[in-house]
Amino acid sequence: MNAPQKNTVAAAIDALTPEQHAAAKAAGRAWARKDSLAVETLGDYARMLGEKVTRLQFETAQLDWKEGWMLENPGKTSGAVDKAWSRFKGDLEDMYEIEIIKPESENPLSQQRAAERAQKKADLLAAYQDKSPDQVRQGIERGYSALAKNPTSKDLKKAVKDLETVLKEKTSEETKERMGALKALRSQVREAANKCSEFMALNAALDVLSGAADFDYMTGADEELHEEDQD
Repeated sequence: MNAPQKNTVAAAIDALTPEQHAAAKAAGRAWARKDSLAVETLGDYARMLGEKVTRLQFETAQLDWKEGWMLENPGKTSGAVDKAWSRFKGDLEDMYEIEIIKPESENPLSQQRAAERAQKKADLLAAYQDKSPDQVRQGIERGYSALAKNPTSKDLKKAVKDLETVLKEKTSEETKERMGALKALRSQVREAANKCSEFMALNAALDVLSGAADFDYMTGADEELHEEDQD
């Protein structure tokens, strides 16, 4: 006689020993704490730099960061610390808008070249002033499609690069507004978390923010897509 088949829940429980269950849960909690610590670390670093920072200040702080990383990871290669910094810098740029101001050179030739680059950029933007961001994106897509057929074309590469410059400029205000709104919301979340003394509420918030929630959570973009599907 065949043994009765266990349901999914019972099978999942029996798949691991109690020790393995505990270790897996501990790993999840530790990873959640790691994410929380990462957000705190990025915030501290951003506040240290300020909203506007010179290139020299940014690069000096970068060297200090790498030195600190190496102190915690003795024996690691320079390539490893460069990769770690690249990840950190990427997260920092995603979370906080920090304007890096490049020091102006006192060399007349450098100043002339800078003026020429600025004029060239102004002329480029003027040529696309009547184009919407979506139109520019479509142009970039067409450019990459053409590059796929002719990947060595310098003219196509330049055209795509110019379009990407235009798109970045056209969406810069939108990006600034979005980053400003995110920054304000993060401050509100931190303030609310600091005032909250309910374990379950904090745990639920952490689950949502870390992506560990066991229910469907839709962002504004997700909701728009959902509404379109319903239509």
